Amino acid sequence: MTDFEPPNRQPGDLIDGFTRRILDRSVVHIDRVYEEYLDPELTPTAIAHDIVEATGSLAVADIGCGTGNTLRTLVDFVRLRHPDVEIQAHGLSLGDYRDGSMSAKTRAAVAPGGYISYDIGDAAAMPYDDEQFDLVLAYEAFTHFDAPDKVLTEMARIARPLGRLLFNCPLDRLVKRSPLNKAMDGLKRRGYELDQDVLGMSQGSIARVLTHLVKPGG
Repeated sequence: MTDFEPPNRQPGDLIDGFTRRILDRSVVHIDRVYEEYLDPELTPTAIAHDIVEATGSLAVADIGCGTGNTLRTLVDFVRLRHPDVEIQAHGLSLGDYRDGSMSAKTRAAVAPGGYISYDIGDAAAMPYDDEQFDLVLAYEAFTHFDAPDKVLTEMARIARPLGRLLFNCPLDRLVKRSPLNKAMDGLKRRGYELDQDVLGMSQGSIARVLTHLVKPGG
């Protein structure tokens, strides 16, 4: 088990009206999802804020980032709240969206000299170092992974001690004895802390599981 102690915070404390007017809707939407089904301390912006408060910097990876818009708005939030902190941000995409649905703001952020590294590669063999990131995200991405268990193992590999893994996936990917379920059980045996809940969808849709893991300290 770790020494992680989430702060006492109320929903919406970090996303105020001023911030909402500046940021795109994507991170605000994700925060609301995690806020409703997990503790408000476990939203992406809350976790990023707490990491910066504790360490004075942030290293974040968004796995299966697609257009990169979610990662960019999360980083923009941190830059707005903590303008002087050092941020290392990597988005790993399965394909190149820079000439398609990527927003103009994100395209500028991932351009040479920008503040986000937009990488294209295999999520089951990530091009990152061991223990490189404080926060590893995968939002609405696990449906696209052929080997989700290997992706989770890779997410754990690149997370630093006390690093945070935050992702969601369809419920059927976590049924008993599924590869992803076995991989998660392996992490729990290694001392990872787990928070998890099921997000019920509308009729005809597949329910999703929201998962937050804290890596053991070194």
